[in-house]
Amino acid sequence: MNLKSYLDVKSITYSAFARQIGTSAEAVRRYAERARVPTQDVMRRIHAVTEGAVQPNDFFDLPPARQCDGRPALPTPSPPSLPMTTRSRSR
Repeated sequence: MNLKSYLDVKSITYSAFARQIGTSAEAVRRYAERARVPTQDVMRRIHAVTEGAVQPNDFFDLPPARQCDGRPALPTPSPPSLPMTTRSRSR
């Protein structure tokens, strides 16, 4: 769940959440609107305060580290590779 969704679902204001994680309301607004990526320390605090509902991967559009039932997340499939072609060299 991304931060904006979490705050909306829980009816938490940017100011209230900022106090919980020790940052400014403006910083929280930027995190929620994806205008800024939090530092590693702030990500840890967000993860802790949201009890894992918002994960660091949510700031990068990556799959969650674990599925809801605790199993590891499935890896994102790689795009198919293009076949290598060889050119004959004419002299």
